[in-house]
Amino acid sequence: MTVTPAERAAAGPPQQPEPFVPSGRAARLGPEARASMYLFLGVFLFYATLGYFVVVRWHIIVGDGVSRLAHAYFVFYNQPPKLAAIGFVWPPLMTVVLLPFAAIKPLATSLVALPVMSAAFGAGLIVVLERTLALLGMPRAKRLPLVALIGINPMILYYSGNGMGESVSLFLIAFSVYAFLRWYLERTVGTLVFASVALTLALLARYESLLSALVLGIAVGAVLIRRRASRDELEGGVTTFFAPIAYGLGLWVFFNWLIMGNPFYWLHSEVTQTFVATRTQVATSSNVALATSVSRTVALTWYLFPVTWIVAGALFAAFVRRRDLISLVLGVLVLLNPLTTAFLAAATQSDQPFQLRYNLRAVPVVFVGLAWLWRLAEGRRAKTAVWVVSAGLLAASIPVTWHTMQTWRFQAQEQAFTRALASGKDQEGTHSLGIGITVGDRPEFEAAHWIKRHVHARDSVLTDDEQTFEVMLLTGRPGLFLDRIDHGDAYWHAALANPQGRVRYFLVTRWRPDLIQEQYPTVLTGGVPWLRPVYRNSRWEIFRVTPPPQPH
Repeated sequence: MTVTPAERAAAGPPQQPEPFVPSGRAARLGPEARASMYLFLGVFLFYATLGYFVVVRWHIIVGDGVSRLAHAYFVFYNQPPKLAAIGFVWPPLMTVVLLPFAAIKPLATSLVALPVMSAAFGAGLIVVLERTLALLGMPRAKRLPLVALIGINPMILYYSGNGMGESVSLFLIAFSVYAFLRWYLERTVGTLVFASVALTLALLARYESLLSALVLGIAVGAVLIRRRASRDELEGGVTTFFAPIAYGLGLWVFFNWLIMGNPFYWLHSEVTQTFVATRTQVATSSNVALATSVSRTVALTWYLFPVTWIVAGALFAAFVRRRDLISLVLGVLVLLNPLTTAFLAAATQSDQPFQLRYNLRAVPVVFVGLAWLWRLAEGRRAKTAVWVVSAGLLAASIPVTWHTMQTWRFQAQEQAFTRALASGKDQEGTHSLGIGITVGDRPEFEAAHWIKRHVHARDSVLTDDEQTFEVMLLTGRPGLFLDRIDHGDAYWHAALANPQGRVRYFLVTRWRPDLIQEQYPTVLTGGVPWLRPVYRNSRWEIFRVTPPPQPH
């Protein structure tokens, strides 16, 4: 329709739209969110400070954490830099979470990145556990003492500061259980997706998390059936839960097939110390009968965190008495870790599953189990009694865990941590149960210092990065090394077979076998005439590769 000039004049000037003024409400944090943020910052600073002392001042260095940091560093600073440096031998998330910290050279080469990363996830764990208590209705005055008691448990302290991936997997498991309970209580589909995504990430951090995903997936179906959901609702809920897990695992399988040529390369015999003993572990393994495995697992679980068996029994009793499905689900989740440990020890005939760190995964679920029992209690007196018992059990577990860290044979320098925390003294050069070498990394720093002084050209030092990753990291210049990451195993093995004229040095470990020793068994005893030793310390030896004789 055409508007005439007279009609336009009668209508007056066109009205201007009112300008948009942001209200600022979306950016405001509620009191609970602010409290969680303050809790996270406080716990993070505490764990990061403690971790700085553990790694930098007390020199308690766990090789697995440094390995992940080194390979994250190689992603940015190796020559050539490549994302494939993350590797396919270990679950990828353990290295991926270190990428932001490894990108900052001083953080990585000083190893400060290790406590910063684990402190962030340790603080996240504490916040999630506190939010779980709030979800179940526990007042702040009662939930803060409980999270404080779990937060100062010696194992939580150690693994929230030493740079290992345990804090990552603990956080993801706790978050997945929190999201599942929130879905159960509030019936919001979004939280079910959060639970699934958290379990997907947990699976890419520890492959055995697949068992937790299966248990919670079955629980989703059982909850929907009990609620008399329609068939479409049941299929939709279960599909919603399992779709991210299937996608994440499928993507990892695809990358293994695309890059390594084998979709199940991640299930290779050296994939994980959790499922299959590696070559060096097989050499030190012992005959572990099923009965022995079960009895040792029961004892380990009791000595490490005795609350586990008590809470598991109480949850199953609650299920039998009240037909409470969540009690059954939490009880099964609590028992997954000891059952997995017993099975793996018997199946692999290895003592490695009895390491303390592999049996820490039940702790956040046990804590949630205590909170659920508090929720089930009827009446103020009953709730108070459950809270008092829970606080007492968590407090009593602290000295028990401390003693176990001092005495348990299968560990990752927990004994050194207890000595350092009690005395404040540097642990460099001391001994700790569970490792075959002295505590500390002075030999690595000294070898790295020699290389920085004497080596300046790219690909000058041939080395097996699977063993020498820390020396490479501490130089800050991984491009100096010709390693297996650079151009692939085939190229590296060809250089190892004919190194004269291609590299100037060999870096060889003295304390455990590597692929150089496999190729040249007499390398450390002077049996290779064209290798001249130029540097040696207690763990490392560097050889000069003499040039081939010139034809006359």
